[in-house]
Amino acid sequence: MFLSSLKKKRAAILIKKEISSIFNRKLIYSPHRIFIIITQVILNSDFSLAKIFISFFPKKNQYSLIKKINKKSKFYKKILFQNLRFNFKKMPNISFYIDDSLEYIDKINKALIGKEENPLKRKQIIK
Repeated sequence: MFLSSLKKKRAAILIKKEISSIFNRKLIYSPHRIFIIITQVILNSDFSLAKIFISFFPKKNQYSLIKKINKKSKFYKKILFQNLRFNFKKMPNISFYIDDSLEYIDKINKALIGKEENPLKRKQIIK
C-alpha cells in the first residue's frame, strides 16, 4: 500500500511537471496571453485516469478555455507519452478541471477579516 501511494505521487509529480512545460511552450504563441497554473494532479488507483486541475489568470474566459483544452486532451496525452515513455507503460487518460480553491480561500479570508458578510451569521429559512 505504501509503495503504491509513493508510485502515485511520483507519477502525479512527473505529469504535473511535464504538462506545465507543455503549456508553457505551446501557449507562448497563443493570442489569449493567459497565465496557466497546474495546481494539482490526481491519479486513479489503477493509473487509468489523471485529473488535472488548472487555474487561469486572468479568469475571464476560463470556462471556454477549459473546454478547448479538454477537446485537445488526446493530443496532450500523446505529447505526455512521448516525453514520459520511459516512466509509464501506459499513459493514463487525462481530463482537465478548473481549480477554484484559491477563490474559496479568498472568500474565507475576506469573511474572517470582516470585508464580506459572514456566511454563518446569515439567517436562512429552511423549509
